[in-house]
Amino acid sequence: AWAEAATQLDDHLRMNIEVVDAQGKFLGEGRDLAELTARFAEASQAALAIPQADKEQQRPVEAKAFASVAEKAQQKVAGLS
Repeated sequence: AWAEAATQLDDHLRMNIEVVDAQGKFLGEGRDLAELTARFAEASQAALAIPQADKEQQRPVEAKAFASVAEKAQQKVAGLS
């Protein structure tokens, strides 16, 4: 029922979404999130990609030794535990 009602709303009652780049430059706008996602998907993936030079400088993650953590901990607060 909600999905059907949403399609019948006048445009001035529907959210308008603006898309901007990392510097705040306006890229586009619309009321259809799926359409905006499709239109800007490639650009957003490219912006999130790690440059090849940075990939070569990355080192593997090394495991660190941590002290064991108790499975349970109990404390008394205001006379309650």
